Amino acid sequence: MKDYDDGGLPLVDEVVTEGRNAYLHNTPFEENPYPIVSLEFMSWWYGWLLEEERQTMAA
Repeated sequence: MKDYDDGGLPLVDEVVTEGRNAYLHNTPFEENPYPIVSLEFMSWWYGWLLEEERQTMAA
């Protein structure tokens, strides 16, 4: 994955970490609304989001 220096990667890290913590501690979704996702998925999703944004700007 490329390095994106616009502050988005900490968000990816936060979602992955919080989701993992919720899973490990068996926290109900109401108390910790972070999805349980892998870093690979979040990296792919974030890259896709940036690509969509770039295409929208170009249009």
